[in-house]
Amino acid sequence: MKRVIFFLLALSLLVPASASSPASASADTSGLAPALADAPGLAGVYVPVETSHAASAPASGQSARTITGFPPLADSRRAVPENTALEELLSTLPAALDVTLDGQDAILPVSWVCAGGGYGDYFYYQFDPVWDEASYRLAPGVEPPWIGVFWSDGQRPRLLSVTGAVYEETIFYWLTTELELNSAAACGVMANLYAESGFRPDNLQGSYEKSLGFTDESYTEAVDSGTYENFIRDQAGYGLCQWTYWSRKEGLLNLARTRGTSVGDLLTQLEYLRAELSSRYAPYAAALSALRSVPDTAEGAYEAASVFCVKYEQPANTEAAAAVRGNLARDTYFAEYGPPPADDPEDAGPPVEAVHSGGAVTVTVRDGTAYEAVYCAVYGADGQFLSFASDDVEPDMDNVTAETKTPADAGAEPGAETETGGGAGTEDNTGGEIEPVKVYTFLFEEVPFHSAKIVLTDGNRIPLYAVESQG
Repeated sequence: MKRVIFFLLALSLLVPASASSPASASADTSGLAPALADAPGLAGVYVPVETSHAASAPASGQSARTITGFPPLADSRRAVPENTALEELLSTLPAALDVTLDGQDAILPVSWVCAGGGYGDYFYYQFDPVWDEASYRLAPGVEPPWIGVFWSDGQRPRLLSVTGAVYEETIFYWLTTELELNSAAACGVMANLYAESGFRPDNLQGSYEKSLGFTDESYTEAVDSGTYENFIRDQAGYGLCQWTYWSRKEGLLNLARTRGTSVGDLLTQLEYLRAELSSRYAPYAAALSALRSVPDTAEGAYEAASVFCVKYEQPANTEAAAAVRGNLARDTYFAEYGPPPADDPEDAGPPVEAVHSGGAVTVTVRDGTAYEAVYCAVYGADGQFLSFASDDVEPDMDNVTAETKTPADAGAEPGAETETGGGAGTEDNTGGEIEPVKVYTFLFEEVPFHSAKIVLTDGNRIPLYAVESQG
């Protein structure tokens, strides 16, 4: 069964593992952003470790000591305010790591380097530890830990999600339902989109904000109003995918004007992404073909992120960026958005029926003990996503109602059940007890729609059942 998850996933802490051994290097301190601002988003800052038990380097003439293991880092993923200066960020990373040297516990002095370089224009970075490789060498098969750093904007409203970013769940849902990617492929695309823009469709490339004199919001408003006329040729990256080349930005702007939306509209940009991937341009067509071919596994997510990076995004230091984004897709997004383990029942979850009439969708869930939340999305006649509602979204929405009824009250087949007072204790014709049903009504009175899709999830926000409504 095709599994989809809708809009809210629990925030998790993950401990990724490195894909390759870091090379000895010094941290790149070019292109520093403004100083670190006070913000609650900077969590889990390391306190410098005691170095009284630091590993001693081998004496002159002795061979290098062998690193035979690293325990997991307790704080391998962190969020910092957007535009955090590199020097300030590096000062919060640990000065040493716990290691096993030649089979004995020790502490290894380290510094940190941004994998692939280029700190300052992306929203996700991977920092790898570096040390004196002449004194300490890695044993075969040992992979050092890294720290994943997410830039975030604490001033914007958030939904609960892996990164806390607005639109994260919306983008996952669109990729899996509209672009028809499996979870792994969607996670690969998401890793790239977060790295490029933080899932912000109005994002102006950071290095151009000062030179052009715009913020994300003022740039978008000026383009929409026509007061800024150099959008196509200014070479500034913009939007979810950080479109930069003039013909791509021209295509995005033309689509926004055709649809009557802002150039920073989320759905307009997702449709433009679809149009590019579906075009005859060989690299983009190859990217879409590869995305639809990856297995729905953690390694499939890594492969999808790498392919999308190399064939579609093509950032600077492409090979290194592909590895970083592959790690992010596999170890962060797929860990949250991937399907349940293979030994889970394929069709787990309660039976559910849905019908729509006028501006309302009525969802009837039988055996309500096997699910936690219900989500409903509505679509136009052309299949375009229009809106959604849920009983599990913050802030609470006033267009969702829910009530418990007996199956007979909810419209069960005549003669199939006999009501004996409602609620718990209702019995079927054989005298056996049956469960009450939960009936949800989703109102979309101001959104003329043609069809609806409903997804039920368990307490961990894992999708259990998906169904389309009957008109």
